[in-house]
Amino acid sequence: KAYDKTAIRVFTDDTRADAWLCAEACVSGYVLVTYETSSNSIKTIKIPNVCDAFGIACINGFDFMRKEGFRF
Repeated sequence: KAYDKTAIRVFTDDTRADAWLCAEACVSGYVLVTYETSSNSIKTIKIPNVCDAFGIACINGFDFMRKEGFRF
């Protein structure tokens, strides 16, 4: 998928955590937990889209809590 140049610049901005989180999860084999959902827009890059593209395991925060047995 070809993203808009502005979307790439925003996602990879050093002051934002998203790209750093994806990179760390990729190289360390971590599962990335996020409440973001995938987007079909070329103007916005979402964490689940990056995870899909790079084969990074990614789950929703609620699924994480269920898996870990959180009780409220």
